[in-house]
Amino acid sequence: MMNMRCLTAAALLALAATRAAAQSSSSQAADLTPRTTVWSPWGVMRSLTVKDSLGHESKVSQLSAPMSLNVKLGGNLSAVLYGAFAQTKLQPDSGLSRTLSGITDVRARLFLRAGHGTVFSAGVSLPTGKHALTSDENVLAGLAAQDVLGFRVRRYGEGFGGEFGMTQAFAAGENGAFALGASGVYKSAYEPFEGSKSKYRPGSEISASAGYDYHTARTLLRLNASARLFAKDDTGGVSVFKQATQILLEQRLVSELGDHSSNDLYVRELIKGSDETYAETGVPNSHDNGANFGVTERLEMNSASGWKVAGIGEANIYGKSATGLGGGAVGIDSAKLFGFGGEAGYEFSRNALFRLSGKMLTGSSDPGNIKLSGYEAAASLRAAF
Repeated sequence: MMNMRCLTAAALLALAATRAAAQSSSSQAADLTPRTTVWSPWGVMRSLTVKDSLGHESKVSQLSAPMSLNVKLGGNLSAVLYGAFAQTKLQPDSGLSRTLSGITDVRARLFLRAGHGTVFSAGVSLPTGKHALTSDENVLAGLAAQDVLGFRVRRYGEGFGGEFGMTQAFAAGENGAFALGASGVYKSAYEPFEGSKSKYRPGSEISASAGYDYHTARTLLRLNASARLFAKDDTGGVSVFKQATQILLEQRLVSELGDHSSNDLYVRELIKGSDETYAETGVPNSHDNGANFGVTERLEMNSASGWKVAGIGEANIYGKSATGLGGGAVGIDSAKLFGFGGEAGYEFSRNALFRLSGKMLTGSSDPGNIKLSGYEAAASLRAAF
């Protein structure tokens, strides 16, 4: 059995990596509260094969089923529920395959539109997800959280959590809107490993965001910047890890090209500082992270009968990770990954849209001559009531 006080730096980094998915805040307060009930189930299969210079291969894949329910409760109050099931697999060309299956924590958030562009939010994270992992499952949990894999479910289970936030929007001329937001998150201790003698308590976090929207009859420009800062994680009251500060910059430009076509360009950069692990003396050891940069281009055409088709292209550059991919489980450090594919959908009515999408993935990684290849296939439904 593993004692949390004896965790190595690599194990701490792999554990904390499951908490590293970046968040972005909406730059429009109006987007935070729905005016109707919206149900959005998904099914996603994403797989990536890692091939080294000697021809050895490892396949990492995830089958996930996220679902959200966005409910108008009446008046200026609304709620959002989110949960998911995921099965993450590691299949090397030699040795045994490993699998991590389970549901995630269920997250519930309330939004109150207070008037004059102000929205308050409060939420809880219920510890329904899979935790108390075996050593093999912990490796897979670390893999699921890695940026380069792009999995939809990046975190399974932790302890109870709570959050509170506020967004304030302002008019900025006839066609513009500006918004500021801030939030705080608290997480309780939980048992990360099977048979742990000490519980692990993730550090609290605070975030701030600023956004600007500009729109005309045929164009929407959205700019957003957000930052997340983390307190130290501890076990048994002893500090063991501090996650790096994250800054996320986003830009989105949506343009109508005609009556039945549109173009959507999305650009993002995630800048990370250095993670820190703490020895028994309390002296921190720094582990550098690189920045992630991504561009997604989407060209959509639709018909009056309800059919929609789109072509999708994306390019992503992933900087050095403090852990490497999965704590070195498949040997990826930094990477370049490109995706090309398409999407088809049918709008049954103004309140129901079904989509199917697929794309091929190809790229390379350091260190060494490592090739990446894979695919993603997804189906989604959006139904409003």
